[in-house]
Amino acid sequence: QDSQGNEELQTQLDKYKKRIAELEAQEKTNAMNYQARSALEKAGISDVEYGLYLLGTLEADEQGNVKDLDNKINDLRASKPVFFKEEAQTSSNGYKVEDTKLDDSKEAVSEFDKAFAEAAKAFGLEETKQ
Repeated sequence: QDSQGNEELQTQLDKYKKRIAELEAQEKTNAMNYQARSALEKAGISDVEYGLYLLGTLEADEQGNVKDLDNKINDLRASKPVFFKEEAQTSSNGYKVEDTKLDDSKEAVSEFDKAFAEAAKAFGLEETKQ
């Protein structure tokens, strides 16, 4: 009966060792995915999940970091630039400078004034000057 108890204990021990190995492998995978996800977000990708998919299988180096991650992201940026946000200019106070894409030239303003005056005449409205 003593040997049967030892076999049961050995079976449980083997089961626990296998489970620990599975959990360690999962933790390693999670750590690499987190590292890749953070790097993709920092690089400005618009869809992180798709970026992870495009990176493919990740391998770890001796320290547990993703091998060649920066080069993989740079290659991804070169092959799929549409998924990466353009780096916006930032001023010294931290505000982003964005182009409004409005035509604020004097010619455009005077053309608008002329068109408005013509429309006002056509509809019988009087133009009011401020």
